Amino acid sequence: MAKFLQLIRFPNLVMIALTQFLFYFFWILPFPDHYISIELFSLVVFATVFIAAGGNIINDIFDVQTDRINKPHKQFIGTFISKKKAFPLYIAINLTGIGLGSYVSFMINNWQVSFIFLGIALLLFLYSSYLKGIPILGNIIVSILVASSILILIAFKTECSVRGKHIHFFNSVSLIAIYIYMQVLLF
Repeated sequence: MAKFLQLIRFPNLVMIALTQFLFYFFWILPFPDHYISIELFSLVVFATVFIAAGGNIINDIFDVQTDRINKPHKQFIGTFISKKKAFPLYIAINLTGIGLGSYVSFMINNWQVSFIFLGIALLLFLYSSYLKGIPILGNIIVSILVASSILILIAFKTECSVRGKHIHFFNSVSLIAIYIYMQVLLF
C-alpha cells in the first residue's frame, strides 16, 4: 500500500484537495449564490484527485527508461508494478475521476462541464507521452493543468454564468495566480 501511495504521489494529491477545500470555504461559501452543495463539491474534489493520480501513473509509465537512469530508487513502474498492470490501473483511476466529475455535472444540469474532466485527463496523457519533451510548451501545459485544479471549481455554479463578486476575482487574482504557478514550476 505504501508503494501505491508513493506511485500516485499521495502528498501532492492531499495538497490539491486541501487547496480546493480552502478555496471552497474561503472563497465560495462567503458568496453562496447558486453554488453546489458541500457533498457535490466533495465529489468534484475526489474527481480532481483521481485524475491527478492517473496523471502521476501515466507519467511514470512513460518515464520508465528515464527513471531507471535518473532516479532508480524512486522507480515504481517495472519494479513494484509492471507496465502491463499499471496501464489498466491508470485507466480505472481516470475513469473514476471522469465519472465522478460527470455525475456532478449531470446533477447540476450542466453536462458540458463533464468535458472539462475528460479534457484534463487527455491533456495529462498528451503531456506525459509527448508534450513534456517540448521545452516551453511543456511548462505552459503543466502550469495550465495546475491552475485548472482551482479554475475548474468555478464551473460548478448551478447557474452557467459567473456574476457579481466572482467576476472581480477572476479578472485580477486568477491571472496573478496563474503567473505565480508558472513561476514556481519554471524554477
